[in-house]
Amino acid sequence: MRCSKTIYFWIFTLVVLVPLMLWRDFTPDNELRYLSIADEALRNGSLFAFSNHGVPYADKPPLYLWLLMACRTALGGWFMVPLALLSVVPALVTATVMCRWTADEMPESSRLTAMAVLLTTGMMAGAAIVVRMDMLMTMFIVLAVRTFYNMYEGRGNRKVQRWLFPLYMFLALFTKGPLGLLLPVVGITVFLAAKKDLRRWTGFFGWRTWTMLILLSALWFMAVYIEGGKEYLDNLLFHQTMDRAVNAFHHKRPVWYYCVALLYCLAPWTLLFIVSIIAGVRLKLFDTDLKKLLTAMSASIFVVLSCISSKLAVYVLPMLPFAVYMMMLILPKVEKFAWARLSVGLPAAVFVLALPGVLFITGQTDSNNYVLPGFIAAGSILTMAGAAALFVMFKRQPLQNVILLMAVGVGLAVFCAGFSISDTGPMIGYKSGCREAQNMSEKYNAPIIVDENVKNAADMDVYLKHFKIANPDSIDHLAGAEKYVLISNGADGAKLKCTLVSGNRQEKQP
Repeated sequence: MRCSKTIYFWIFTLVVLVPLMLWRDFTPDNELRYLSIADEALRNGSLFAFSNHGVPYADKPPLYLWLLMACRTALGGWFMVPLALLSVVPALVTATVMCRWTADEMPESSRLTAMAVLLTTGMMAGAAIVVRMDMLMTMFIVLAVRTFYNMYEGRGNRKVQRWLFPLYMFLALFTKGPLGLLLPVVGITVFLAAKKDLRRWTGFFGWRTWTMLILLSALWFMAVYIEGGKEYLDNLLFHQTMDRAVNAFHHKRPVWYYCVALLYCLAPWTLLFIVSIIAGVRLKLFDTDLKKLLTAMSASIFVVLSCISSKLAVYVLPMLPFAVYMMMLILPKVEKFAWARLSVGLPAAVFVLALPGVLFITGQTDSNNYVLPGFIAAGSILTMAGAAALFVMFKRQPLQNVILLMAVGVGLAVFCAGFSISDTGPMIGYKSGCREAQNMSEKYNAPIIVDENVKNAADMDVYLKHFKIANPDSIDHLAGAEKYVLISNGADGAKLKCTLVSGNRQEKQP
């Protein structure tokens, strides 16, 4: 049975995100870097061995960068809408696959509510709009595990599934790296062990699966070696995998990091998730193969990520589809308890405080950055959604109705906030600052110098054609001109400050 109404969720989600996709700036931390790397790859004709301003960049496999490069080539520039869709569409595909997968154990209304919950969790909602490859990897992992389940249950065309299963895992690997392969393998193995059915392991991970994985990986590594040489291949296979897993040089975190990260990654449904886990264990609700597989995937992903030295909150993204649908599968048997309803009522009460919170922040700042109609409207909608959810709950309506009401409120709030996101551009990214610097440079015929203390300054080549990066003490010497435009760290929340300088004397500071 299919989710016949998922098309409405696709339309609603896309409409909700249109303002953000139209007017949000790229963040300098990662998004601008990926665009800069893709630009450099196009200039150099690179497809497998990438670099970031001449420094080898073996941190990521090529699939997602290829998609970026294809967008750049087709459109002739960088535009947020098509790049955001590279995350939005995989998010919607993931939710749709989960909806159809659970058709035998959930009515359509419950599955659609589960879609709403999944798409409004803090990390899923955030990752659905950013220019990152994590959502694409999550989609391939979900497709791989769903294909395994079909084979395990004897559903569908097994001949086709035997090839799709390793292909999906390779695409996950080819998108983000070893976790794309490791997570489904470990999760499925844990499920088979829990079912005391490990003898069937080789039936799924047999010669066909490993042959395809090894062959495709060998072709990839051979292309990397031909294009980037032995040093780049070693960097890709060992430094970016083994070193990050055992003793990370980036994002090193303690083993309990994800215990805290999940609190906001699952928000506003964190309490409901915790209550569901406790109830599921106490009441022995994980009683079907589907529930056991979703639980095995959720638990194994959490454990594997916790054991790896390099940790970021976004890495937990592949766990969310399995965890949310596992939670929603047992919700009908949990919602009758008062503490289950309380776990939804508390976030609804927090929603009620959204508008007062926005007004309080507005009153506490001298900046106009927060006094924006879109944010006021978003706060108002969240307040009304929270109040309506509490009213419906007190009327003893099914918890599913309360959850759906809150999820719709979150979506409408995001839509309204998006109309004011362009006004926060100077606080988010570098586009407005670089545009201002470029205009000043052309007006005064002055070169552009960037203070090296500006974070990821080199990646401004996405916006600026010609500029130099210098230490503040040597800028005048490096400029070699009577006048120059200096880009430095901004104040009052702005990312950048542009100043026209003559010698050591500041002439203009717009």
